[in-house]
Amino acid sequence: GTASCLCEVHLWRHDDRIVVSDIDGTITRSDLLGQLLPIVGQDWIQPTVTSLFSAVGGNGYRFLYLSSRGLGQSEATRRFLDRISQEGAGLPGGPVLLSPDSLLAALHREVIARRPQDFKIPCLRDIRALFQTAHKVGGPFWAGFGNRPTDADTYAKVGIPLERCFTVNSRGELLRGGCYQMDGCGWAPSYRALMDIVDHVFPKLKNRTVREFSNQITNL
Repeated sequence: GTASCLCEVHLWRHDDRIVVSDIDGTITRSDLLGQLLPIVGQDWIQPTVTSLFSAVGGNGYRFLYLSSRGLGQSEATRRFLDRISQEGAGLPGGPVLLSPDSLLAALHREVIARRPQDFKIPCLRDIRALFQTAHKVGGPFWAGFGNRPTDADTYAKVGIPLERCFTVNSRGELLRGGCYQMDGCGWAPSYRALMDIVDHVFPKLKNRTVREFSNQITNL
């Protein structure tokens, strides 16, 4: 018979700046519940995350969503990200990169073994290699958002400065450098607080326009 599918093409410049964001525990408030609640139609989203990410995207930065969720969750994950809306703002569009594993294997690595970096570091290094001609120093990645010190360590290993490696906990407290202690580490205690200095941390990039195309492929 005839089958059809819908795909997204993200056309980026060779010198674009990229913001990487984890999904579970970062956009959602929990690793485990972030994966399970959407299955039963419930979301548990960090406050103000869409407003912050929209403001960053509006300043010309590209978003890449990276998760150790299994590849079998790709369609559900894309739908989940597309329908998130807070205060009239949704998440910026961007590629969603998932682990080529089963749901159970992904849950084991993320929740039990707590080693999501085993997938994330090689994945980001492959992406970084695509931009080496334009970003010989520092790489294309401008900032990274996660919910564990291992996320900050992952981002640091692919060239993101620690001061732009942000970690958020289930209470919405946002710190930098993978540190969960307030003394000497945190200067933007929440997504909403980071909104107040967004143009400082993410200065506007000139001559940046987002060109995204949807392409329906038929007769497969």
